Amino acid sequence: MIKPMNKRDFDFIFYLGDPTKRLVFEVDEILDIISEFPLYGRVTFVLDKSEAIKLWALLYGKNPETTLLNMDSFAMKSKYLSIFNTMNVEHLVIYSDDHAMLFSKQHHFEIARRKSVNVQVTNDLRDSFCAGYGLGLQRQMEISHCIALGMTVSGAYAESGTTPGKEALLSYMKKWITEIESAALDMNDVF
Repeated sequence: MIKPMNKRDFDFIFYLGDPTKRLVFEVDEILDIISEFPLYGRVTFVLDKSEAIKLWALLYGKNPETTLLNMDSFAMKSKYLSIFNTMNVEHLVIYSDDHAMLFSKQHHFEIARRKSVNVQVTNDLRDSFCAGYGLGLQRQMEISHCIALGMTVSGAYAESGTTPGKEALLSYMKKWITEIESAALDMNDVF
């Protein structure tokens, strides 16, 4: 369907899920298929941090069940970067309970999530993140804004338990901005 359209400006978002739920050759095949899509546009590959570490373990012949044990944030980031360098994608987004990270050839950054009580990554939150991120891409926003919009949609979803409307998104953003400004003032008091 895509090839005959002869367009090269699509945005694709892929989510693999837990790679240990598939056979190793299936994971390899999925990654090979994803690597064909950059011929037709920008590709974003999204994983939560647990899935990313398990994928890294499978790619490098390690045990996915024990790889997460005793791993500091620097070691995890180097494994995420290794996944990005292995794949032929424009963006790798790692989504977690407290932040999101972006890896690309031009950028590497993290955005902290708004503090919430007992927020854990679920399929619904991840889907909400991808929906917000995709909306940002559709609106041709900067990639950092796409990630912030994804985090806003998933955060507003976590607060309400339903797909947020415009008012819920704006309310969530205002609260998040207030918290960021308050934290910045607190930091200024320290210095």
